[in-house]
Amino acid sequence: MTPPEPSSTTTTTSTSPSNTRSRSSSSSSSSSSCSTNSSSPDSSPPPPTPFPFFSLPFELRTQILEQVLCVNRVIDIDFNVSGITSIFLVSKRFHAESSAVFFGRNAFRLFPTHSLAAASKRAQPLVRRFPPTYRRLITRLELRLGPFWTSPPACWKVDMRLGLKDLVRVRRLDVFVEIDPAHSMYRGYRRSESFYTVFAGKMLEGVLKRMSELKEVRIDGYPSVSPTGPLVRMLVDVAQGKNKRVLWADALRIGQVEEKHKLELGLISNAFNNLSLQLLTPHA
Repeated sequence: MTPPEPSSTTTTTSTSPSNTRSRSSSSSSSSSSCSTNSSSPDSSPPPPTPFPFFSLPFELRTQILEQVLCVNRVIDIDFNVSGITSIFLVSKRFHAESSAVFFGRNAFRLFPTHSLAAASKRAQPLVRRFPPTYRRLITRLELRLGPFWTSPPACWKVDMRLGLKDLVRVRRLDVFVEIDPAHSMYRGYRRSESFYTVFAGKMLEGVLKRMSELKEVRIDGYPSVSPTGPLVRMLVDVAQGKNKRVLWADALRIGQVEEKHKLELGLISNAFNNLSLQLLTPHA
């Protein structure tokens, strides 16, 4: 057998230095790129998974919404609700459940008592601003009497625009009396002794006339308010005249008991005084 020629063997197996350098550089670059890709994190993380809120039981969802939407005060025109009610925009279903909690659990003031009500002629009661859909969800309503007792604002007016006929879920009206201007201490400052008493009575009568589903009127007030004063007596007469049940808050109930005790002590004292006079009077 003839051995292969050296020239042909050299041509087949030998590699030029330039080819070796290029091959080594390409392999090193590819290995470095692989190491870079394997070590660097992904620049765009996957989107977060939404919390399955509606997979929770209805009672638990309601408790969560109460923690977010319920406030420990009566809502008036000075309360900023936009920061709370913005969650209504999440979805239609979320809007339905959250609006039912917000309007059904919180208490709303019928006529504004904030200074904005007297400062601006364009001020409107908060209930009037709500659409009928929201008014039908309200269950708690407060009428506060005493502010602006010398000159009630123009927005303190009971008419059809107030939308009272839409408050079909309100069963009890809470009336809070801050002061009774008929008291003698306000003599010289009030318009007349009976002005605010008559005004409040007519306003309550108009409210009860338009709220057919209302069953009870709960009367509350500061301890300085007499439960037998002219203003409170007027409110009781109007409520009973509309066949509404009158409830008393603890403060006025205690005041009733104290005044009853004072009256009884006065009667006993007068009886003893009369008896003493009779005993001291000489017989003919």
